[in-house]
Amino acid sequence: MDNKELEIKFLNINIEQIRTKLISIGAQLITPEYIMKRKTFDFSKISPNKNKWGRVRQEADKTTMTVKEITGDGIEDVFETEIVVNDFDKAVKIFNECGIKEKSYQENKREEWCYKDDVFISIDTWPGINTFIEIESDEVDKIKEISKKLNFEYDSGVFGSIDNIYEIELGIPKKDIILLPEIIFKKPPQKK
Repeated sequence: MDNKELEIKFLNINIEQIRTKLISIGAQLITPEYIMKRKTFDFSKISPNKNKWGRVRQEADKTTMTVKEITGDGIEDVFETEIVVNDFDKAVKIFNECGIKEKSYQENKREEWCYKDDVFISIDTWPGINTFIEIESDEVDKIKEISKKLNFEYDSGVFGSIDNIYEIELGIPKKDIILLPEIIFKKPPQKK
């Protein structure tokens, strides 16, 4: 996979303070907060010994089908190949028809912002953990620049997927969180 996904997360934010700061630096609200849903798929038989999985995700205005892989702990160690599809259930069925087992159903709240057309900022709330911000761009230097403008120390950021945050905040090991059949607001994961 050659499509790097360059992003950093800063945990435990104050939503109103972040919104105010985003406006003050000239960021634009693209999508007000909405509920995002996703299903993830087990690639362990297809790609043994790799941290790789499939995902179908319903966003505010589109549905995507994705293969993701994490090869390390740094900002340049997340890869994804993604396409836009027109039907969540049919995309799920494609993975199923290929014999790829569903792992989990997940939901979260997301609000999307954009800075200068090339830096994307999400305010994410997941069941059972504190709200965090994610900054994504095609260039690490732009991510560092916006992190600084928002008063975050780049070195205190978190890279990788949501399992890292559940481990940090709730003490649930990454190997366990990815085995949960659902992560939903009605029944959030509990602190260990």
